Amino acid sequence: MIKVVERSKVWISISLSIIIVGMLMWAFKGLNLGIDFKGGTVVVVKMDKEPDNSTLEEIRKISAKYDPSAQVQKVGTDEVNIRGNAITDEQIPKLYKEIKESLNLKEEKPRYTDRIGPSIGKELRKNAIYSSIVAVALMLIYISLRFEFKFGVAAVIALVHDLLITIAIYVFLQIPVNSSFIAAILTVLGYSINDTIVVFDRIRENSKKVFIVVEENLLMQVYLNQ
Repeated sequence: MIKVVERSKVWISISLSIIIVGMLMWAFKGLNLGIDFKGGTVVVVKMDKEPDNSTLEEIRKISAKYDPSAQVQKVGTDEVNIRGNAITDEQIPKLYKEIKESLNLKEEKPRYTDRIGPSIGKELRKNAIYSSIVAVALMLIYISLRFEFKFGVAAVIALVHDLLITIAIYVFLQIPVNSSFIAAILTVLGYSINDTIVVFDRIRENSKKVFIVVEENLLMQVYLNQ
């Protein structure tokens, strides 16, 4: 059994170390922003059959000629999504031609192509920050009303801790930050506050029991002293 409370200083030290190192790396190296934030090109390729790992690897190899950081992902059962920051509109036909010839595809052109501008990424980043701030503020109000204000502050500190740990992991592993990152952050916020409320409920329940025991002991001492 892991002793959390008894070794709280150890766990706090580990968390602080991860957060501090993560924030330093964030400051000097930055996050690995995907095209949702930096802008780029999306190419959706229609496959003749469900692509397997070897097919995806072949598409990655071809895509890397045009953009070494291109991301290739299977979508549904018969589509492959190619995302790249350096792929230009002029390169898309060449890219698809190589994929088509290598995999013997029937489609003459990609199913879908799109260009995401940096302004859209900037708007997405701003909305993500606003959403997180509003969510934290509403949680603080809710917990303050249900419990006490100090409980709300403690919950916000726990939320910030969980968010910083998540961001630190993204920085360490250089995981691409895209729209899925926003969903992940909001999910962390939701589960974190849910766990915190469960803990606060137990603390309040145990506090009442402790208060009753202390009150009974005081009454007993008064009775014995009479």
